Amino acid sequence: SGTAATFEADYYYSYSDSIPEGCISADPGVYDFNQDGTIDDSDFTPVFTGSNCTSYYEDRINVRDDKLYSLQLNTYLTDNLMFTGTAYLEDKDGYGVSPDSYSNTLGIYTDQAAAGLDVVHPRGVQYGLSSVGGERKGFVADFSLELENNHIEFGAWLEEDTYNRTQQRLNKTAGSADGDVIWDEVAYYRRDYTSVRDTTQLYIKDTISLMDDDLKLEVGLKSLSVDYSLDGYRDYNDYEIDGEAGYGPQSVGGEFSNHFLPSIGAVYALNDNDQLFASYSKNFALPSGTDDIYDNAISFEADTPEGEEADNFELGYRTNQESFNAALALFYTRFDNRLFASNVINPATGQPEGFYINGGASEAYGFELSGVYQPEAFDKELYFNANISYKNATLVDGFGSNPAGSRLADSPEWLVTAGITYEPTEWIVANVSAKYTGSRYTDYAETYTMESFTLVSAYLDLGGINPFGMPENVSLRFNVDNLFDEEVLSFAFIGSAFYRPLNPRNFQASLTVAF
Repeated sequence: SGTAATFEADYYYSYSDSIPEGCISADPGVYDFNQDGTIDDSDFTPVFTGSNCTSYYEDRINVRDDKLYSLQLNTYLTDNLMFTGTAYLEDKDGYGVSPDSYSNTLGIYTDQAAAGLDVVHPRGVQYGLSSVGGERKGFVADFSLELENNHIEFGAWLEEDTYNRTQQRLNKTAGSADGDVIWDEVAYYRRDYTSVRDTTQLYIKDTISLMDDDLKLEVGLKSLSVDYSLDGYRDYNDYEIDGEAGYGPQSVGGEFSNHFLPSIGAVYALNDNDQLFASYSKNFALPSGTDDIYDNAISFEADTPEGEEADNFELGYRTNQESFNAALALFYTRFDNRLFASNVINPATGQPEGFYINGGASEAYGFELSGVYQPEAFDKELYFNANISYKNATLVDGFGSNPAGSRLADSPEWLVTAGITYEPTEWIVANVSAKYTGSRYTDYAETYTMESFTLVSAYLDLGGINPFGMPENVSLRFNVDNLFDEEVLSFAFIGSAFYRPLNPRNFQASLTVAF
């Protein structure tokens, strides 16, 4: 809402490419130091304290450096029993930085200093460091047994996922957003913990062929157990409460398990081209945002939430013809013990801050229609694809001011994708595609709405056998997203009226060499 000028200013908002002039005080600031080298708080004037001093772009950083390694072994233990073992290791590392204003930091610093923490008076704009990292390692053992009318698969999945998180505010030289980070001057602490997820899953599935292979049944069962623990400083109150010592580092956690997760499916061939299919499965998962649940710094251990459970039903039909294939599926899903992402406005920063709401049960039903068409007139060099889905997702129980029957936030009813692909030779593939996203609510009370929009993209692939001498193991790909440079809102902070715009038209090029 608002005027066109307001929308224009907000839509094209960007961070400053230099320090805003209003941030630099005529007085460079007075720094008096005690004998031990700490700043004398009684006579201290910060330099960068203006309301827009946190808009400098170089103080906004996001870095990820993840590495994934895997090793797989396939071997027949007997003539009809195959073993597949996969070991993997993911090394996760990264950090993000956002500046913090002098006034916001000062209040937290004052309380933590009164509680005796080794914090240093803020100098101006602070370096807001949030670091993440950890290690995820696991092993999957899968056995596949072939019998006359049965294909039996059974095995186990074991994983340990360790996640480290820290948050603190650090001083910078001269209190400037463009200053160097002073790594030994922490203005305040917020988080420093490690969470661990130990997962064990056992499974077995039997695919049974009946009626001369016209009917295939799949019957399976899974057992899933996840042990969760979090150790360390969860949030402010573990460090300090009203200027006094806080709760200190804590150890919290819970066990989430369900040892009976059945699934059953059937595919019936009506003829060589047409099939009917149906399935049912029960799924179980660790609650969404488990870290956000347990890193609330309260004096008691958080109540262990129930794991999220879902019952999924599907019924459909598919056909494979000479010039086209298509599939239609109807679905119904019910979630129990579901936690919903939401946001609240942080009064200190004026920005949305995420949290999770226990919403009880929710359900969704709808259909999905997809297909590919290759007109014979184009010798199958040109083909069209499309996917249309409809989903009605609502609350069953309701929570707070959101009654039962309320639509789920950020859940559009209609999604439509369509594309045209042209392959005139072995060395060129060209595609243009469009995606329509229907309107949706951004909160559970159905107050805020995001309008529908259509995004068009395209790509061109060059590679393989070609007439101009490019090596066959080299390929080039050119992409353009948001081809028509649409100006729409595409992302919402759930539960609030805060949005982010769609990326403007952008181009990418990639070179791939196969060895």
